[in-house]
Amino acid sequence: MCIGYFTLCLNNNYIAQHHKNMPLPKVVVVTIVT
Repeated sequence: MCIGYFTLCLNNNYIAQHHKNMPLPKVVVVTIVT
């Protein structure tokens, strides 16, 4: 499960590099921390 979340985080970071208007990466990171 941790690996899955980590992969989502990496994917979102990659997407964020192309779409800086997407706040999804931050939301995912906050969800993991919480």
